[in-house]
Amino acid sequence: MARRVREFDWSSTPLGPLADWDAEVRTVLMMVLGAPMPMNMYLGPDLRLLYNDPSCELFGDKHPMALGKPAREVFPEVWEAMGGRLQRVMDEGVPLTLEDMPVALDRDGLMRDAVFNLHSTPILRNGEGEPIGVVTVYEEITEPVVTQRALRKSEERFRQFGDASTDVIWLIDVETGRIEYISPAFEAIWGTPRRAVLEDRTSWAQFLHPADRKRVMSAMPRCSKGETVTTDYRIVRPDGEVRHVRDTGFPILGPDGSLVRIGGIAQDLTERKRQQKAVEDSERRFRTLVEGIPQLVWSATPGGQCEWVSPQWTEYTGLSVEQSRGHGWLEAVHPDDREEARNDWSRAQAGGELKGEWRFRRASDGIYRWFQTRATPVIEKGEIVEWLGTSTDVEDMIDLQERQNLLLAELQHRVRNLLAMVRSIIRQSADGYDEVEDYVAHLTGRIDAMARTQVMLTRKAGAAVDLESLIRDELARVAEEDRLVMEGPAVELSAKAAEVLTLAIHELATNSIKYGALGCEGRLAIRWFVTRRENGEWLEVMWKENCPSELAEASRRGFGTELIEGRVPYELKGEGTMQVRPDGLLAEIAFPLDAGASILEPGPGRPQGANE
Repeated sequence: MARRVREFDWSSTPLGPLADWDAEVRTVLMMVLGAPMPMNMYLGPDLRLLYNDPSCELFGDKHPMALGKPAREVFPEVWEAMGGRLQRVMDEGVPLTLEDMPVALDRDGLMRDAVFNLHSTPILRNGEGEPIGVVTVYEEITEPVVTQRALRKSEERFRQFGDASTDVIWLIDVETGRIEYISPAFEAIWGTPRRAVLEDRTSWAQFLHPADRKRVMSAMPRCSKGETVTTDYRIVRPDGEVRHVRDTGFPILGPDGSLVRIGGIAQDLTERKRQQKAVEDSERRFRTLVEGIPQLVWSATPGGQCEWVSPQWTEYTGLSVEQSRGHGWLEAVHPDDREEARNDWSRAQAGGELKGEWRFRRASDGIYRWFQTRATPVIEKGEIVEWLGTSTDVEDMIDLQERQNLLLAELQHRVRNLLAMVRSIIRQSADGYDEVEDYVAHLTGRIDAMARTQVMLTRKAGAAVDLESLIRDELARVAEEDRLVMEGPAVELSAKAAEVLTLAIHELATNSIKYGALGCEGRLAIRWFVTRRENGEWLEVMWKENCPSELAEASRRGFGTELIEGRVPYELKGEGTMQVRPDGLLAEIAFPLDAGASILEPGPGRPQGANE
């Protein structure tokens, strides 16, 4: 209307050109033309008519010819009721308000009853002078019009809501089967313009994932029967991306209760599905990790009250999740360690970390084993809300640490012992040899004998040495089988006994080659027995040579004599004698078979899983 007002030939009316109008009139005219409600202006003695866009509907087919004409000519049918009132406002300059004013209007050639509320205000020259016009604000309250107006406003609000929604809002007319409305969010989710679907509803099905199409298409008939149906399905966008959608269709009934429309809301669940899958994957990985590690895994509230335990805990302790909750887990702890466990929890609250070593009972056999327990807090807003922890079986590690300490002591002892023995061998070997080569040969042989014993002893910590194997190793290089007799039961020697006996056999064999049976085509018999004495079992070893010719009695005590008659009684708390007889040498060695006689024999150590 603003354009029509500007282009109208006002100079042909008594009002004259628009540019000559009073400033007050032009100001009010601008307000009227911009107003959102129906407003009319009446100017001049004959109340020439001006109006805004919202008034056009009231004017019906009288628009736009009503512009600039006297009001009497435009609305002759209501002038008798309304004209006098407008004229008084113009003449007297007094506002007038009328409510529920019934009038009969000529609308599109038909007389129709209408009801209005109106307010008329005079336009005064200079704001306080004579009236020069009237402004009227109209509000039609005729019921059908009000209903139609409310419907238009409702539809407008619906479209505003639908256009702004991130979900797809859609309406289908039941009678025509056409889509009446689909919101712009469709283009963002489906990745294609709405136009094609609005023109042909069936084109929507082409976006359905092939695996979901049959199931989804069967849902629409249910909506047509008045049922609310929610369906989750996948769509394949033109760019190939697959998206997850949750679509709810519902019936919309008319005033008579019949189904007139099917409405729906389609939500894009793709991101939610991704997040859900990420959470499920994370939970699956966590569950796999928890169930795959050897530790007992658990969670607890502040103060050490158990909330959850892993399957490993249940299998090991025999306590179910319910039985372990609260302080029930303490039933699996050794009674002597329970107070320490409570104290460790108290310290954890102050220190922010749980550390403890307690014994847990193994349900399968009732044995208690040592576990190292560690836990860290989960903190939210500066407060500890949960503890996550593990308990690791360290029984074997403790045993290994003790064996490591034992090995260290063994090594220290072995080194001292070997050095002492080497000093003794060097000192004894130095006597009686005029040639360096003889001295080196005897010294090397004795050290090699020691080395062979060490090889046997160091195969594993605390290893015992088989007596027959020890003797055969020493004689294999110097004695022929047909001149040798070996008899005796299977005997396991401790480390100390093996060291001393190896050197004794080596010295006896060396002397036999030089002076006795092994050097004169004689025979050698070695026999051993296990006898019982007051202080336990003893091993008795007899070395007897048989020479074909008579031997002279030995004139000196050598290293072998000292080993047998000196070191055996000292080192092994036993007995040793050597006799040189005319037919050959007779040596006898006896000592107690005591597995713990040397630190080199570690013994059983700390019993595993001691059930104290």
